[in-house]
This record gives sequence, C-alpha cells and structure tokens, in this order.
Amino acid sequence: MAFPRTSITDLKLQASPNLGRALKRAPLAEKGFEAGVPATPEHLGDDEKRVWDRVVALLSARGTLTEADGFAIERYATLYVRWRNELRELDAEGTVIETVRALGKDHLGVHARVANPRLKIVQATERQLLALEMELGLTPRHRGEPGKTRKELNVNDLLTFGSAS
Repeated sequence: MAFPRTSITDLKLQASPNLGRALKRAPLAEKGFEAGVPATPEHLGDDEKRVWDRVVALLSARGTLTEADGFAIERYATLYVRWRNELRELDAEGTVIETVRALGKDHLGVHARVANPRLKIVQATERQLLALEMELGLTPRHRGEPGKTRKELNVNDLLTFGSAS
C-alpha cells in the first residue's frame, strides 16, 4: 500500500531528516481550486435566489467559494425552501393528525390519531440539508474542512516557517 507523500511544509514543521531529499523531488500538483462565483441558475424562484445569495456570500467571505460549488448550492437552496414550506404546513397542521382508518358497515369511519406524514418529509429534507451543509462547510464542526482557494493561500509563509531570515 502506497502512502501519500508528506508535504515539504510538514517535513519542515517536523524538522525531518528527509527534508533534503524531499526538496530534490519533483513537486506535486497544487491542490488548490480557482476561486470564482458560480452563476445564479435562472430557474430558481425568488426564495431560492435569496438562499443562494446568502450561501454564496458566506462562502465567498470565507474564501472557499469556487464555480464548482454551484451545483451543491443550487440543491441546498431548493431543499431549504422546500423544507421551510413543509415546516410551515406542519406547524399549521400539527405533528399528530386525525385520520379515518377504516369504514364500518354503517359507513362511519374509525378515527385514529397518527403522525402527520409531513413530519417524515421534513425529517428527510433536514437530513439532506445537513449533509449539504457539511459538504459546503456551513456547520460549526465542518467550517475548517473545505480547502481555501488559491487566491487566499499564502504558501510562502508556510514554506519559510522556522527558517532564519
């Protein structure tokens, strides 16, 4: 099993004896992504566009926004608006509703209280939203995970760390 190369930065931070050999090897391709703002999809409604703008502003301010994030942001905006609409209906109807279970011979139904089916829709949408929030780095735990864009990286500071200037 091949192990990934240790970066020059890590070797410097570790004061590794392998640093001299690592400086002679060919550099690996840079993993940073080009910063960019994805175009707002035309088919989004007004509510979805507001969510889109809010997420784009957050990711852009943090320096993690790329054009490739557009698809995930589009899904997030659509799901978020769907979740808010379903949640509003669920709040109006309540989490438990009365329904007719069966009709008797007298054509009077047997009424029963059951969980509102919207509850499952809301819960499923919340799970999808949470997965997208983690993917985009919108949760407190995952904020540091998405990579910085090339415009925001300052590799020279890392490479000169610990050297006498």
